[in-house]
Amino acid sequence: MFEHDNALLRFNSGNAFGITKDDDTVHFFGKVLGGRLLEKEDTVKATFGDGTSFKGLGPGECDFEVTIAQLTNENVKQINTLKGELRKAFYMNGKNVGGTEMDIYIPELMITGSKEITMKPGELQTIVITGSCAPQSSDVNVAPSDVMPDDFPTKTVTDPQTSNSPYYLLAEKEPA
Repeated sequence: MFEHDNALLRFNSGNAFGITKDDDTVHFFGKVLGGRLLEKEDTVKATFGDGTSFKGLGPGECDFEVTIAQLTNENVKQINTLKGELRKAFYMNGKNVGGTEMDIYIPELMITGSKEITMKPGELQTIVITGSCAPQSSDVNVAPSDVMPDDFPTKTVTDPQTSNSPYYLLAEKEPA
């Protein structure tokens, strides 16, 4: 029988996105309006001698996008400086109704260089940062306390957590 647990609903995301700089400090881009993590797998079509075909799973990829509410010269400078390089990235993803907090850790994110700056009258100007997550040699497995920035909820979690993805870890901290 299936189980419905309303405590697992997540209505709000977090409000922090950061990426490591050359000195291993984290640059936080300011208030976050939202983000998107898209992991997808392509299909490969095999056509057999009798004309029938089958599509199987092919190579995968993972894209990341975040919309920042603060259009500043410093943020644009950091995007331009960090684009094209593999960097650790962190996204605070809020908590669910039951109080479980979640952060997203991406061991290697490459800002692809594309950024979108909206400029419309009467609307908040934003920056949309896009990037690609590099696959690791196996599923991401790390203790959040070893990688998460200070003030991220899962920074206090000392036991290793394992993702079922080679691109990112959805780190969780249960309510106290």
